[in-house]
Amino acid sequence: MATVLTASLSSNRSGNGDISVAIMTSFSGKGVCSFQLPGGTLGDLQKVLCDPQGPMFWCYPWSRLLFYTEDEPLRPLDMNLQLDAFDSLVIKPVDMEACLERYPHIGKFLDAMRGNKFDPGTAHLEGTWTARSAPTVPADEAEAMVHEVLSGWPIHADSELHFVRIFGELTALGETWNMLHLGLLQNYEGLRRFKHLASNHWLEVARVAATSVITEAPPILLLKRGSSGCVI
Repeated sequence: MATVLTASLSSNRSGNGDISVAIMTSFSGKGVCSFQLPGGTLGDLQKVLCDPQGPMFWCYPWSRLLFYTEDEPLRPLDMNLQLDAFDSLVIKPVDMEACLERYPHIGKFLDAMRGNKFDPGTAHLEGTWTARSAPTVPADEAEAMVHEVLSGWPIHADSELHFVRIFGELTALGETWNMLHLGLLQNYEGLRRFKHLASNHWLEVARVAATSVITEAPPILLLKRGSSGCVI
């Protein structure tokens, strides 16, 4: 189970706009760290918490975070929201479990695609399928399917997370478009396979993007000439 932290936020009594932040573990209430921030956004708070030189990195070396409210613990907050709008926050690392919580339709899509439910050329077509109405796929099964999709590809540490985010955004957007409504497409002979083809294209785009590695540029050697004219 992913580690969950909570943050308590309060305005500084001096009235200078600073916000006092106290981080603690969600279940035991054990203090993790506390510090002051000069206001800012949730994105600014993430930078502090994920900074290798910051107050929390030594015990929770997380590179990306999701923030929630206690009332809506499954709806990630926009990173542009101002800190002074909150008294408390729930904090989760962007691990696979949290990422699948953010994109709960991922498992539904992968399950449907594996079963050829979008392909009118098979007996498995489900013309009434939508992400909203499809049965929920447990997170562990969704994670196993993500691993299966990337099996055999040159994955790196963040490949699975990148795949879920990219494929999740593409498919979520597609579900808002009437031209990708599976039932509607079956009424048009030339478009019956459109959702099948589009979904497989998005899967391929996400898979390639998630497994591509951009290597660091080779170091550049710079020479400096001293006051005597010699290279040092």
